Amino acid sequence: MRRRWLVALALSALILLPIQGTYAAHRGVRAGATTVTLSFATYAFDPWSKIFPQMAAQFEKEHPTIKLKVVVTTWNTLYTKMQAEAMAHQGVPDVFIMDPAVLAILADRGILMPLDNFIQAHHMDLSQFYANSITDSRYNTSARTIGSGNLYALPLTNDQDELFFSQTAFDKAHLAYPQEGWTWDKLRNAAIKLTLDRAGRNPTQAGFDANHIAQYGLNINDGNRGILELIQGAGGAIISSDYKRSVIDQPPAVKTIAWLASLYKMHVIAPPGALAALSDAFIAGKVAMSLDGDWQVNYYADTIKKFKWDIAPVPIGPAGKPYVIGDTNSWSIYAHTQHPNEAWELLSWLVGQEAMTKYAAQIGLPSLKSAAYAWSAGYKAPAHRALVLKWMRWTHNNQEGLHENEWRTAVDQNLQAVWLGKVSPEQGAKTTAAAIDRILQSP
Repeated sequence: MRRRWLVALALSALILLPIQGTYAAHRGVRAGATTVTLSFATYAFDPWSKIFPQMAAQFEKEHPTIKLKVVVTTWNTLYTKMQAEAMAHQGVPDVFIMDPAVLAILADRGILMPLDNFIQAHHMDLSQFYANSITDSRYNTSARTIGSGNLYALPLTNDQDELFFSQTAFDKAHLAYPQEGWTWDKLRNAAIKLTLDRAGRNPTQAGFDANHIAQYGLNINDGNRGILELIQGAGGAIISSDYKRSVIDQPPAVKTIAWLASLYKMHVIAPPGALAALSDAFIAGKVAMSLDGDWQVNYYADTIKKFKWDIAPVPIGPAGKPYVIGDTNSWSIYAHTQHPNEAWELLSWLVGQEAMTKYAAQIGLPSLKSAAYAWSAGYKAPAHRALVLKWMRWTHNNQEGLHENEWRTAVDQNLQAVWLGKVSPEQGAKTTAAAIDRILQSP
């Protein structure tokens, strides 16, 4: 769940919050048991930063022979510092939050402990978690991809994309709301009508003023995810199934890029950087529809007061089935921790019913199925939040793997010329594929 959490990058100080207490398993405190101190780390994001120390304190109450040293820092500091500390073989947290953007890197470098033996020894039933959150916690060292291989984390969140839309904007445009079975072409037609200049004209009407857009029809947050959903929904892909080369220059992907380029050309989607000054363009009412993640649902329910809104599933593409991107934040153990059993005790508690329920009630959809009810508790909006759970069966992982950040940057950089009308979709796809190939073939 790295999207709204990027506000953490604004934090620059390393905050140490010592929590008092010691550890014991649920079987009771052993007489004369030795107290063990674990370093427990996360990066800062709101509101998780507030409940993270609370959960640590609760764990200590229930496990009185483990003391936790809680570290809350920035995303960049946590993972950059961790890799430097691993090279020096000291200072790495025992248990820490794992981001899908770096799981492959840290697993490939031997920083993460495989959890399969713990799972087997403690007879943990992985089917109690949403399937995609488990596959998203695996890394295959030979294929260099997320999705199979050893389990290097246990999932915290269960994220997938949704289509957020302003009911108020649809009502003003006299359009029917999106619903199950909606296609990308239907979305396109609605998005054009929902794009308005300051005089209320849409791009099909004479006199439309592209220099003064009051409302864009569509916003695609985390553009790579949206592009992948569109391309995969059309039967194509960005990366080959063996993760060795790009196929973004093949017909299904090129056709999808051209489809998106037409919306940029009509000013239905804001040009790169146009909405950068807004913390959230949907909350600001600057876009009528936004493709974003389910971590926004409760945040929007608490925040949006000026207009009515709802969610719809990701539209169905030409292949005839929805293709929904999902990923998960998770918890990992340092491969060379001096206290593996105590670290496992903490990790398994963090993904248990008590912790997951507290997480779900305050932040977002948990990976543990039985805790999902807490995500909805106390919320009436949006009306169709049940679609989030219903649509889980269509969720796929985000084609994550080694060098993921590099090839996603290459996609953004090379396709930007297409969105700005400087090169054709075919040329943009060709240069993007060549850049990805160079990245994937590097060590």
